[in-house]
Amino acid sequence: ERSDIKIMTRKKVFILLLSCSVLSVFANTDSLFKKANEQYKKGQIEQAFESYKKIPEKTAAINYNLGNCAYKLGKQGYALLYWRRAEQDLVFWGRFDLLENILLLKENTARARGLSDKKNRALPRFFRKASIIVHSFLKTIPLIVLQILFLFLWAFLFLYLRFLYRRKQTVLITLLFIVSAVVGILMIMRYGVSVKKRGIIVDKKISVLSGPSKYFQPI
Repeated sequence: ERSDIKIMTRKKVFILLLSCSVLSVFANTDSLFKKANEQYKKGQIEQAFESYKKIPEKTAAINYNLGNCAYKLGKQGYALLYWRRAEQDLVFWGRFDLLENILLLKENTARARGLSDKKNRALPRFFRKASIIVHSFLKTIPLIVLQILFLFLWAFLFLYLRFLYRRKQTVLITLLFIVSAVVGILMIMRYGVSVKKRGIIVDKKISVLSGPSKYFQPI
């Protein structure tokens, strides 16, 4: 009985210590977050950036704020990096300010490289923003969902097309074909997003080549 009591006591002590450590981590995170927010409001961007970085578990809000700090400090690579991390954790309807920041960052980078005029002539800003929003939306949809939906629509058309045609449901048939085509296009775009790997350069000293060896042209 005494040994059982000792075991139970050890378990209680372990649970108590674990609970205290978890609470201390949360308290430390909250205090660092408030401290960083105050520093950001006072214009102490460098200090706020370092305070945000010290937070162990970074939420979408923290990564978003890190991106804002990095952008104001002229660290555009880090700004894009943190904003992309925030994008992964934000729900789609909460991403619009974030996507606007990413678009502005890309425009400023292109302008600095002398590419803004060519891009503006080729693609108006409205379509560039729409493209970023669509790609961000596609990331929230699992590819398997679009594949199953596409197969279901075509199976339904294959099984009931003759029946609908006999009933002269031409509007419904046309609508089903349009929806199937849209889902198919979204599926192809989603596949492209999933296989396309991107990297973010955070150091200006890094040289990027157009191919896998030193003989390729610098980008």
